[in-house]
This record gives sequence, structure tokens and C-alpha cells, in this order.
Amino acid sequence: MAKPARGSVRRVAGKIVEWNDERGYGFVLPNGGEQKRFLHIKAFATLKQRPAIGDAVAYAPGVDERGRPTAVDVTFNIVPSAQPPGTNRSSTTWRALLGLAVLLGVGVAWWARALPDLLALAVVSASTICFLLYAWDKGAAQANRRRTPEATLHLWALLGGWPGALMAQHVLRHKSRKASFQAVFWATVAFNAAAVAWLSMHA
Repeated sequence: MAKPARGSVRRVAGKIVEWNDERGYGFVLPNGGEQKRFLHIKAFATLKQRPAIGDAVAYAPGVDERGRPTAVDVTFNIVPSAQPPGTNRSSTTWRALLGLAVLLGVGVAWWARALPDLLALAVVSASTICFLLYAWDKGAAQANRRRTPEATLHLWALLGGWPGALMAQHVLRHKSRKASFQAVFWATVAFNAAAVAWLSMHA
């Protein structure tokens, strides 16, 4: 268990420079400093959002059992550091709107008999399951429980659940900022949309 360094009561401002969200740890660099400190998800005093690279934090310098520098009693700074475009809540609203629009479109197409019953049911069911998987993974991340593999989330998106995934990314603020995840996610969206279009035309 990490503890504050002996005689150290000051708090230091810095930003997260490395972060592995699956394992719940990374490194924080003090503003104007060069020495990185190990940062574990359990070091946060409160956790209202998932940490990410570029997040501004304040912490107390500490050491672990092996004498390595760590950050303890970590909090998010009120004024965040510069982050890439699309990281605030309002900028992800389009995800929820797109997901909802697709589901409504599926409903209209099914009602107009332009979409087979089984295909429409598959999209709605997969979207529901996908949303629930995101919710479970979000809760597991906050409670430090076993996470849902990203491959599972991508599989359900590929099977037609991506509209539900889009809504979950906005509503739950989960998996919307990780670039590598988003790259694979949008590839599954493109493939699924092309498959649904082909099946609709040949039904």
C-alpha cells in the first residue's frame, strides 16, 4: 500500500502522461518536473470519472513498499488540462443522437416492411445487450472488478449493437476517449452497416 513520503504534506499539481485503463494504472508527471510517479486507480480519493491521458490532477508524493515514487490521495483538478477535441460531454451528444436515429430508422423500416423481422429484432436486441455490457464494464471499472474484454464489446457492435454502444458511450461516458478502441469500433460500424444494407437489398 502506497503512503505519503515522510515529512511530505504538500500537494503537487501535474497531469497523467500514461494510462492503462484496462489494468487501472499509469504515471503522472508534475507540472514543470521530470520525475514521473506511479499512479494506481485506488490512489484516487474519489472517482467520478475514469482517468485519461492529459487529465490534470493534484496529489501527495508518496512511496510504495519498495520505496518507489508514487502518487497518493489523488484528485482531479478543477481546471482540466488541454485535451483532444471531443472529450467533453456536449461534444459526444451526437453519438447518442446517431444511435437513437438508427434505432428509430430500423423501427420505421421494419414497419414499412423494408427490413426483415429477424434483422430488425437482431439490431434492437444486440443494441440492448451492448448498452448493458457497457454499463457492466463501467461499474466493474469503478469497483475494480473483472472487466468486460474489449473484444466482447466489439463483437456485439459488429453483430448490430453499435447503435446501443453509441448511446452508452455518451450516457455512461465510457470508452469514448480511447483512440485505439474507437478505431476498431468504427471499423465494426462500417462493416455492420454495409452488411445490413446488403442483406436488405437481397432479402
